[in-house]
Amino acid sequence: MPEYLSVQEIAAELNLDPESVRIHCRNGNLPALKAGKGWRVRRETLDEWLASPTRAIVQKSVTAKALLRTILRMSPEELELAVNMLDAARSLYGLNQHTTDEEAS
Repeated sequence: MPEYLSVQEIAAELNLDPESVRIHCRNGNLPALKAGKGWRVRRETLDEWLASPTRAIVQKSVTAKALLRTILRMSPEELELAVNMLDAARSLYGLNQHTTDEEAS
């Protein structure tokens, strides 16, 4: 009998946000069965999907969309803090610094 995994089980196993897994299921990127209000994925299907070369591209796209949704929900104060944290990380790792449009002019 095939093993079926829930969105929560997949998210925990892959260290993903459950909403990212739902998006993959809803968009058809990860073949899944709708079971009531949730999704179920066969273990074999998940393993094949994880081994597929296109998975990384799709996952980056979904992750970018989830990140953008999070950013759009931030207050101005939270957004400023996030930008400052990114600047600190860039400095720490020697990456290019963030510049505003005014600073670039």
